[in-house]
Amino acid sequence: MLSRISCMSKALVCLFFAGQLSAQVIGTDSLALVALYDSTNGASWSDTWDLNTPVSTWYGVTVDSERVVILDLHRNNLNGVIPTEIGDLTALHWLSLDRNSIVGTIPQEIGNLTSLAHLRLNENQLTGAIPTEIGNLLSLRTLRLEYNQLTGSIPDEIGNLINIWGSLDLSHNQLSGPIPTTLGNLTDMELLYLNDNQLSGPIPPEICSLPRLYHLDLAHNQLSGPIPTEIGNLPWLMGLVLRNNQITGTIPSEIGNLSMLSRLDLDSNQVTGPLPPEIVNCTELNGLFLKSNLFSGPLPSEIFQLTKLSHLNLSDNQFAGIIPTDIGSLPGLFMLYLNNNQLTGSIPDEISNLSNLHWLDLSNNPLTGTIPGDWSQLTGLTRLNLSNNQLTGAVPPGITGAHGFHWIYIHMNQLEDLPDLSPLNSLTKLHIQDNRFTFEDIEMNMGVASEEFVYTPQDSVGLEQFLYVHDGMKDFTHKVSVGGTANQYQWMKDDGDIPGAIEPRYSIPAVALSDTGAYVCRITNAIATELTLHSRPMHLAVMEPSMELDSLTLAHLYHSTGGPDWSNNANWLTGPIASWESVDISDGRIYNLDLANRNLSGPLPATIGNLTWMTYLNFSENQLTGEIPAAITNLTGMAELNLGHNQLTGPIPVGLGELTETLTVIHLEDNRLCGSVPSDIANMDSLFWLDVSDNDLTDFPDLSSVPQLHYLYLENNRFTFEDIEPNIGVPLEEFIYHPQDSVGIERDTTVTAGDTLDIVISIGGTANQYQWMLNGGDISGANDSTYSFTARGDIDEGAYICRATNTIATDLIIYSRPVHLTVEGELAISDEASWPDAYALHPAYPNPFNPVSTVRYDLPQASTVSLAVHDILGREVVRLVESYMEPGYHYAQWNGRDQLGRSVPSGIYIARLVTTEYSKSIKMVLLK
Repeated sequence: MLSRISCMSKALVCLFFAGQLSAQVIGTDSLALVALYDSTNGASWSDTWDLNTPVSTWYGVTVDSERVVILDLHRNNLNGVIPTEIGDLTALHWLSLDRNSIVGTIPQEIGNLTSLAHLRLNENQLTGAIPTEIGNLLSLRTLRLEYNQLTGSIPDEIGNLINIWGSLDLSHNQLSGPIPTTLGNLTDMELLYLNDNQLSGPIPPEICSLPRLYHLDLAHNQLSGPIPTEIGNLPWLMGLVLRNNQITGTIPSEIGNLSMLSRLDLDSNQVTGPLPPEIVNCTELNGLFLKSNLFSGPLPSEIFQLTKLSHLNLSDNQFAGIIPTDIGSLPGLFMLYLNNNQLTGSIPDEISNLSNLHWLDLSNNPLTGTIPGDWSQLTGLTRLNLSNNQLTGAVPPGITGAHGFHWIYIHMNQLEDLPDLSPLNSLTKLHIQDNRFTFEDIEMNMGVASEEFVYTPQDSVGLEQFLYVHDGMKDFTHKVSVGGTANQYQWMKDDGDIPGAIEPRYSIPAVALSDTGAYVCRITNAIATELTLHSRPMHLAVMEPSMELDSLTLAHLYHSTGGPDWSNNANWLTGPIASWESVDISDGRIYNLDLANRNLSGPLPATIGNLTWMTYLNFSENQLTGEIPAAITNLTGMAELNLGHNQLTGPIPVGLGELTETLTVIHLEDNRLCGSVPSDIANMDSLFWLDVSDNDLTDFPDLSSVPQLHYLYLENNRFTFEDIEPNIGVPLEEFIYHPQDSVGIERDTTVTAGDTLDIVISIGGTANQYQWMLNGGDISGANDSTYSFTARGDIDEGAYICRATNTIATDLIIYSRPVHLTVEGELAISDEASWPDAYALHPAYPNPFNPVSTVRYDLPQASTVSLAVHDILGREVVRLVESYMEPGYHYAQWNGRDQLGRSVPSGIYIARLVTTEYSKSIKMVLLK
């Protein structure tokens, strides 16, 4: 039926134009219009055509000189496809079919419309690719295809449209592939919209050669790679929108050339590094959007000089450091988002200067301190989010001065004392959970927020306590203090309700052993019914009189070293002492305590010295900190002490050596102990095993008089040969004393060529041997503790280190820390006094190397020199030197390439020096 109607309409038009209108519009134009009418359901258009009237009267049609020059049917309810006959309207200057429901593809015949200046097919349902014939429209001034379902790549031919001066808009389609470089031909274009497609690959620098471009939108694609440095070539650019791509690298410093830029949007990419300081030149910047990238470092001060900023979003990055007080210099800020970073310190008071601020989000940082009290100027603030920080103190009453609040999120902090927020009559959402508020803060605010008031849970109240009392103690009382007018109380012991204990105070008339346990009060409220508060536990330990001193000591140890977090704390503080895990008792006293590898943390208490019956004490493989308490020397019956593998600091207590009769094994390894090892250890006749390795100790005593010592471990400290020599041969089984830390101080030194320099290593020992090295290679003849030489030039530059050995302590090598020498100037080659005494080819440095290594060689007289690099099979790779050379100190560098400049593979290579009097080879290792 439709095809029959279509044929009839065409016949009528043909007959009509054969008569009255044939002089008004040529037949091909009229037939093309009828084809469009038929293919897009013309009868249902919002403004339809009467095909029995002159074409010039049809809606949206403009006729000039018998040709259709304008066809504007936007928003006219066209349904269907664009017919191929559209290509017959060759006189068209304006074609606008936008904002309809046209489907199908763009016909390739569109390329026939070579007079077309404006083409608008946007906001339809077009599919398929953009035809390459569109590149024939050389008169085109604007092209708008946005909001369709176009696929495929952007054709290179689009670069033929060199007369486009207004907008090229291909956004909101499904276009893929790279951005064509030919877009760089459109030098008169002002607006380029390619956003919301599936474009990939890098941003071509060619589109940065459009001098009139003032808005570039590439957002919501899959673009990768860095922002091209050529972006600085767009002097009129006002909007740069690249959000939601996969852009990497840093913001180029050339961004500072964009003095007209008002919006920079890089949200949701992978841009790294700090912001370039040149951004301060973007003085017109109004919106800076950098959310969800990898920016790091402190907040750049240059941002706070951009006084026209109204929107600043730096959220979801890795910015660290404080929020600078300069934030107050941006009074025009409407939105400030710094959430989800690593910002520390307090919220600056100057934030109250932002009188135009409406949205403030500082959530999910480790901010500390209190909330600033002055809110008098923030009268327009509607959204505040300070959640998930470490803020403390009271919420200032002045917050009610910002009477436009809709949302307040301050949950997940450590805040207390919430004021009456009833003056905030626009408040819809209030989240205060996970703080330290109690019922007195919540009762008066019930109903303040019209949509959401989340106030549960809250932190426990009071302080955790550990109390130790005697069996039979009278009138023991514990109490809890919580504000509120409608509170209800219930005391619990070990998580079970105590019948009748429903007051703020709980009393036990006479304490018995069975009363040992953890006591907590559960508090509810008849007004704030969703919240339950708990008091922090009071741990009551009822002690047997005979074990009082030892049990109190163990309880102190438990609390000092994080007992609740021990990996095994079975029965500690809850049952009889004899049932506590790893505690052994004999005759009413503790004699054995083994808490190795139990996750103990914190310091050892000085009260450990009360365990005077102790024979075996093992706290190894934990996270103990602080110093070893001096009171440990009170344990005069101890046979084995093991404090190894912790984080203990400070010196080894003097007096440990007084435990001469019983102590046989001492483990102090793998800590952070420092200072001298006490000399009184030499008095310990029973000492069998001593391990102080992996610390920071100095000055070890002579233990040759200790008769039973079989094992001695001193490695990884700061001992030198004077500590080791007296003890060689003392242990009967094993003595490990190497390696040791380097000696001296690393430093940088600069001298002038011709100056004499002394470099000294100071190290104790009676049988030391020395060898000085430059850049890892031995210096011939430099075999004294002092190396003296005259600086000649850059040949002497580098790192000087002395390698010290000892003929008694033969397993130990001690190095000096490096002296980094820089020589200013060069000695004249004619100065014979500066010539070397002999030919030499020195070891390459660095070696192994990548990408460059230096080969130094000495010539005592003028010579013809050949220096070449060979591979392991003897084949020449590259010749570095081939010339007649004057005497002196010379060097050459190899960059890992062959004679043709090609990179060679990793491996072993041989550098060979040949002169008329001398030849030598050295090995070089290239690692990639």
